[in-house]
Amino acid sequence: MRWSSGFVPLIALVILSISANAGLRAVNPKFDFGEVGIDFDFFHTFFFVNESSETIVLDSLDVPCECSVARLTDSSVAAGDTLAVTVKFNTANIYGHTSKSIVVYTLKPRVDSVRVDYTADVEQWRHQLRPNPINLFFLPIHKELAVRVGNIVHRDVTITEIATNDTLFTVTPDASSVGAGDELVIRVKPRDSLRPGEFHGSFRLSLSVDGFDDPVRMSIPVKIVRY
Repeated sequence: MRWSSGFVPLIALVILSISANAGLRAVNPKFDFGEVGIDFDFFHTFFFVNESSETIVLDSLDVPCECSVARLTDSSVAAGDTLAVTVKFNTANIYGHTSKSIVVYTLKPRVDSVRVDYTADVEQWRHQLRPNPINLFFLPIHKELAVRVGNIVHRDVTITEIATNDTLFTVTPDASSVGAGDELVIRVKPRDSLRPGEFHGSFRLSLSVDGFDDPVRMSIPVKIVRY
C-alpha cells in the first residue's frame, strides 16, 4: 500500500458484474461524511466496477485537494472485477461545508475517466446534536470507549446506519433510539488481534430526527495505539 496526494500512477482490486462495451463505473459516486470536527483524518473507500468484457488498464489518479490522499492496490481491473480506492480526508484549515473529488483515469477510450465526490460540514453541528467526544483515542490500557450523542429537545432520535470503513474496531450502540433528555451511547472496541502499531480509521453515524426530513450524519475519527 502507498499513499498519494496528487497525480500518480494508479493501482486497484475486488468483484462484481459485466456489461459489454461499457467501462469503469463508480458504484456509489457520492459520499457524505456529514458533520465532523476540525483537524482530524476521515476515511472512505469508493468502489468502481469494470462493466466491460475486457481488462481495463489504469492510468492515473487525480487528487486535486492537498487535504486528501488516496490509497490504491493494483494497475488494472479485470472484466467483472472491482477497483477499491480509499480516501483519507483531513479537515485542518477547513470550516463549514466543503465538497471535494478524485478522478480515476484509465487507458480505455470509451470511458477514460470516472469521478467521485465527497462532502463534509466541518464544525457545523445541527439540531443540537453533537458527539461527545468528537474523536476517540485508544491507548493500550483502553479496551473500550464510548461516544455519546445527547438528545436535548427532540421527541425521538434514531440511529439508521453505522458505517465503518475498515475492521480495526467494532461499533455497537446501547440502544438504537432515544427520547428527549436521554442520550445515544455508541461503544467502540478495537479488535483484539491488532498488532503493535498506530492505526487510524473512522465511522459514520446516520440519525433520523423527529420532525426533520433530512438525516443527520456525523463522522467520528478513531486512533488506536498498541505497544
